[in-house]
Amino acid sequence: MFFRYIIDLFTFLFSKCKYKRKNFFANLVVKFFLKTKNIRKESSLNETSFLDWITSLNSFEKIAVLGSGPSLNKLTNTNNQTLYLTTNSSVCKVINQHFIYFTFTREYINTYLIFGFKNPGWEGSVFLFTKSKENHKIRMKSYKRIKYHISSIHQKKTEFMLSNLKGNKNEAKNFKLINQFAFENFGLEYDNLNSGISLFILGLFFAKRLNKPIEIFGIDAGINGLNYADKHFDIPGKEVNDQTTKEALNKIFSSINKMGIQFTNHTFFQPNLFK
Repeated sequence: MFFRYIIDLFTFLFSKCKYKRKNFFANLVVKFFLKTKNIRKESSLNETSFLDWITSLNSFEKIAVLGSGPSLNKLTNTNNQTLYLTTNSSVCKVINQHFIYFTFTREYINTYLIFGFKNPGWEGSVFLFTKSKENHKIRMKSYKRIKYHISSIHQKKTEFMLSNLKGNKNEAKNFKLINQFAFENFGLEYDNLNSGISLFILGLFFAKRLNKPIEIFGIDAGINGLNYADKHFDIPGKEVNDQTTKEALNKIFSSINKMGIQFTNHTFFQPNLFK
């Protein structure tokens, strides 16, 4: 454990990408120094609608969805014509390209609250909180902190919340868009999925909306090793390779051809299905 804290401290102080680990020291800083004040009922600063923001990203040639699984290492060439949708630590793979950041994981939210992104290629961020996490006190603290951040700090880029919790019409409207898309196309509810599947569905929504080809890396459902692409000391949660995750991927894969989306699968999960 002591060795892990030393690595965390090194990452916290010196790493070019602070999102490589679930940062222990970022958690401490947020816990003791970042206070959550009263949250505005609706953000007056974020006037861009979720759909308008997506439409504004139409200039990119394709979309790449990046989970944190081992097949992320198959991504060896990046370019500025691709829009990369990232989650948790996968953002470090394309930190110098054009990327969107997505997360609902407490540790990564705490890192985000401290550091954000100063990179010129950062196109915005999306946060997800659902009713399935409503009874989880620690997750709800993260929800309140990120809500306060979005509603009170004017960012140069755009930040959005997707949530089916009560209290904000914009959050609910954004969530409903993705949830309806997930249910109508894949028979899935956009609630209680892991971060990779949630990001994948969001990426497909972008691809369909913008009429762009899409490719995925790093969403492996535990195939080829239950570990992250950078092989750091954190072990992925059980939901990465459980049956629910595999069934969700199967449902998505079986429906993509019907959607008219040009799709390339670089993951270790059913890699030959689309060849």
